[in-house]
Amino acid sequence: MAEGSPRITVRVTPSEEEWIIKKAKQAGVSKSRYMRKVTLCEFPQSGEPFYQKDRQFNFKNGVTHQEIKEIFRSKFPGVTNNLNQIARKLNSGQGVDKAMIEEIKQIREQHNEIAVTIIKALRKGKP
Repeated sequence: MAEGSPRITVRVTPSEEEWIIKKAKQAGVSKSRYMRKVTLCEFPQSGEPFYQKDRQFNFKNGVTHQEIKEIFRSKFPGVTNNLNQIARKLNSGQGVDKAMIEEIKQIREQHNEIAVTIIKALRKGKP
């Protein structure tokens, strides 16, 4: 690098620095050179994301922690809420109407979507 070249300073956490140093050693270059080469696309980015939430499970097929969290945080509660509403209506003596049948169809579709994602995460081999 030419003397007097502009300098860019980047702040990282100690664990991020440790990870960068590890990757630089694996590439056989200094920390600065590693960061420069990755930034300028001379080295590929690591296939292993730094943040746990972005990493794949130790399963196959590319399912991430974030996708699984999304299922348990928003999709399951939505399905169970809809089922509770239907049960409440039926227990109060209301009969099954077209709206309820449509709601049940939507619940089935949501359930299938959840099941497919989980099966994809658990299945070994090709998607």
